[in-house]
Amino acid sequence: MRTRDLEGGSALILALLVVVILTVLGLSFTLLAQTENRIAETERISSQALYLSEAAARAVVHWFDRPRAATGFAFPPSAAVDRALRRIDDDGDPGTPPHDQEGNAWPRYKQDVDRDGDGQDDLFDRPYRPDPRDALLGTEDGPDVRIDGDRPGPGRDFLERFSEDLMAGQPGAGTGLHARVARIDVYAPPYVEIGGIWVRYGIATAKVTGRIHRRAGGEILAERAVEAVVAEIPYSTPFGPLHSCGDLSVPGTLRVHWGAVTVQGDARLDADHARIPASLPRVVAPGPLVDLLWGHDDAALFTAYRAAVEGRRIEDPWLRVLAGRALTPVPSGDVQPFPFAWAPGTPLGPGEIPAHEGGEDGSHSNLFQGLPFVECPGLDYELWKSIATSGRASVEYYVWESGDLFRKDGVGPARSFREFTDLDPARPDRRPAVFFFDTRDGAPPRDDDADGAFDNLTPEVIVEGGVWSSSGLIYLNAENLRLGPVTGRRTMLHAPGEPFVDRDVDGSWDPGEDWINLRYPIVLDGDVLAEAADGLEDDGTSGGAPVRNGRGPDLVADVSMDGILYTSGRLDSSGSAVHRGSFVARQGVVPSEPAVGGLELYWDETIRLGIWPPEGWGLPRVAVTRWR
Repeated sequence: MRTRDLEGGSALILALLVVVILTVLGLSFTLLAQTENRIAETERISSQALYLSEAAARAVVHWFDRPRAATGFAFPPSAAVDRALRRIDDDGDPGTPPHDQEGNAWPRYKQDVDRDGDGQDDLFDRPYRPDPRDALLGTEDGPDVRIDGDRPGPGRDFLERFSEDLMAGQPGAGTGLHARVARIDVYAPPYVEIGGIWVRYGIATAKVTGRIHRRAGGEILAERAVEAVVAEIPYSTPFGPLHSCGDLSVPGTLRVHWGAVTVQGDARLDADHARIPASLPRVVAPGPLVDLLWGHDDAALFTAYRAAVEGRRIEDPWLRVLAGRALTPVPSGDVQPFPFAWAPGTPLGPGEIPAHEGGEDGSHSNLFQGLPFVECPGLDYELWKSIATSGRASVEYYVWESGDLFRKDGVGPARSFREFTDLDPARPDRRPAVFFFDTRDGAPPRDDDADGAFDNLTPEVIVEGGVWSSSGLIYLNAENLRLGPVTGRRTMLHAPGEPFVDRDVDGSWDPGEDWINLRYPIVLDGDVLAEAADGLEDDGTSGGAPVRNGRGPDLVADVSMDGILYTSGRLDSSGSAVHRGSFVARQGVVPSEPAVGGLELYWDETIRLGIWPPEGWGLPRVAVTRWR
């Protein structure tokens, strides 16, 4: 009896012990759950700060696309931007320290640069010119541009509005949290060492710091920074109206105007020289981007020629044909089969005048062959596909369905190349864009059987009959493309500037270099008169003396394709239509119907000058090449 009484007391102790253990375990699980909740909440807030910073960085990149206050999203006023912090790294070499900006040699970024005349410096307009004012050369610690929200003033005020526009109502009503962009820095891109030389990897770095506060101006709960490396989209890769990366055959009249025609293979032109526009006399240049007029290195020779040609017609002052292999038909295998051999003091004779007059042959010293530097100005498939699939405005990606039918982004109704690219004014939803039409299998063009032709291109695309016009950049991966006969829509063409003697052989006009003074045509016919002053010749400051026109007058034509067209296949040169810009054919330019009038191309010099596309088109100017 006593034993059983003592054992009854131990059961109570065991029960209490189990209750205590269970209570401790319950409290531990409760604390663990609370910790996990805090970790999850912290991670959520940290992610919100990251997404805020990334969204803000994308908006800053958009400023490079739309560098005007009227068009850019939440564009910063000049007063909000601090440009006094700039530490200039002009060589990228980590072994040499950056230096402070000082005076005219190293001024502030975009100091007094107002090309659009709106009264404000052009902070984000093409920051990749060689002038220190125009290039982003700052470091992460000494950026070219800073908008700081930690200091009272216009910068903080702007970032408040910017954050509200960007993240209106976020992270959400009732959370007590406040999302704000704390700082925006813009400075030089990274440098990469290539062969012992430090090379800029892009044009800019945009760094954005975002924060999540407990409340407006309260405790900082999370801070994340995002860097975006920005590169210029290489629209200026083409440098002439027509580039054939294979052979070129243009029977009949050569209807390519105002620039360089390059042919990586053989070039077949018409045997009748009257079908090939005559031009100004030239000599062999060291590269495709340099155009050397005869007498460029001898002022007396050029002066004598200019006097001899005064008042004469020039069929095309800017046309050149540059072939990597042979030109046919020509009298010899010389690099310049029709050299300019005129002797000053004698009249210009056959083969020396810049037009076909009175049955006499014109000057064709603008035809060259056997040039080792002629290469294909290829547009990289992966780069342009990444741009087209980026989801940005004014980019469109198409997946092949069958025949010449495609689906936008691989979904929606299947439509033809013509339907997707025609910018009918009656359809306000259709605007200039980067149009990318992918291969059959969505992979880069490839030549599986090594026969010289890509095997995964889509079938032939033909646009003919009626009215069709498009603008922007078209990247097509079809076996063959034929445009025309088709009628375009009214478009303004801009004639090139007056040809000049490039004494320093740098490909650009410099003060002191002489030029051919032109009277431009009133209508678009390719003919001009040399040495005849008109209203274009005097800029109002030279006392009536002629000044070189860096750009010709505006001329109107019915244009079908306005911009850059790249095809990985062949271009059919017998499709008749008028186009402006540049065509690049990866597998050559050949006619399917030699007797049919060929396509007509007018070069748009703004492509080579790096000021294309027109801002009003809305095409992206830059692309992000790296996020960190």
